[in-house]
Amino acid sequence: MQKLAWKFALATALLVIVMLTALAIPVYWQSRFLLEKQLGAQLQRTIQIFSSEIDYSLVSLLNQFPELQSAYDSLHYDFEYALRKYAANTLYLFHDDGTLLIHAGDPTNAQKSIAVHRHEIEKAAAGEITSTPLFSDHTDQLFKSVFMPVHLPDGSTVMIGLDASADFLAETKHLRTQMITVGVIVLALSIGIAILLSRTLTLPLTRLATYAASIGKGQRSSRSFASRRDEIGVLGQTLQEMEQRIRKRENENKELIASVAHEIKNPLAGMRLHSELLLEAAHHPEEQQHAKAIFTELRHLNEIVESFLAYARPIEANLIETSIREILEKAKTEIAREYPDHSIHISGEASSNLHPGKIKQTFYNLLKNAVESSPSASKIDISILDLADSAVVKFRNQGVPIPGAIQSQIFDAFFTTKTQGVGLGLSICRSIVEQHGGRIWLERSDKNGTEFVIEFVKEE
Repeated sequence: MQKLAWKFALATALLVIVMLTALAIPVYWQSRFLLEKQLGAQLQRTIQIFSSEIDYSLVSLLNQFPELQSAYDSLHYDFEYALRKYAANTLYLFHDDGTLLIHAGDPTNAQKSIAVHRHEIEKAAAGEITSTPLFSDHTDQLFKSVFMPVHLPDGSTVMIGLDASADFLAETKHLRTQMITVGVIVLALSIGIAILLSRTLTLPLTRLATYAASIGKGQRSSRSFASRRDEIGVLGQTLQEMEQRIRKRENENKELIASVAHEIKNPLAGMRLHSELLLEAAHHPEEQQHAKAIFTELRHLNEIVESFLAYARPIEANLIETSIREILEKAKTEIAREYPDHSIHISGEASSNLHPGKIKQTFYNLLKNAVESSPSASKIDISILDLADSAVVKFRNQGVPIPGAIQSQIFDAFFTTKTQGVGLGLSICRSIVEQHGGRIWLERSDKNGTEFVIEFVKEE
């Protein structure tokens, strides 16, 4: 579920990035383009006005006699005045070969603009006013130039050039920075909101998954989804209804099993009695052998019926505070009579509200499984832990490990790998423990041994 939350957050982040990029980049470049276009149009109007104020007779005279200082000084004064008047950076006249005829302002910028804007100059020579792209000087200050052809009285043509600062366009960089900053803030907020929303979605899904897993394991749960009115609530209520139907069907099946077992038990008791009488009355060895076989099979059948009854019968409601160790000692005594070669060690002490008879049967089943799967003279350890809110009992043995492929099935009813029995031993244990409000599970089973754990929750 955590992966789903992060995937949702990542998808939201990518969506926000795409949206911000799709909005911010066009806005930034469109703003910059419009400002640059407006500057170009303004400069074209300025150069047209300036061209109408030039004394072209002096320009023609200077063009013919470049050494004529008086003509140069007069024109230079007019250019300096216009430079201040139009707030330009450089005003200049130049020939097609790029030679400056006269200039006012920074000649370096004029020469750089002439050198890098040959294409625009060629277009201007054809008779149109052209503006150039932005360019920068050695200090990285932005400039924009316009060019206009001038036809002199002597029949020659020179070009007017005007360079103006475009540094105000650098302010668009601040706009870009602000857009990036706002974008990062929006992205962070979006990711935070996405994670929060995804958690509100995945947390109920996690609870649903846990709830469904508990149903699959046969565990009871008091969780309720009635407070939710969304799809998750509907799904949760559907699962609860399914659990109720499963419980009802399970109870019906157990009632049927108990009823059939009771019907079988009464005639079975009579058959066992007569088999014992038959065994006592038999004198011939062959008759004794057959009578003994009948008695053995009837005893085995009686054990199966008792297993069905133990699985199907609910425990009585009157639980009493009982010592867990005391019940374990009784189960140990019974196992020791049947399996005297095994060593069973019990440590710890705790008490809980229990049905002693039923819990003794649970402990007996677990101990029997432990000794049957362990070699003779091997040690079986049982530790009792008295915790703050629960009592825990751990059964450890050094027997053959349970294969990993079937570990999830060992508590299922009628599942067994043994040649004898009906596979109800661990199912009975789980049913009894859960009826006490506790839980039982397989902690581990490997080359180092097998460990079952039972936990009884203490009442507050």
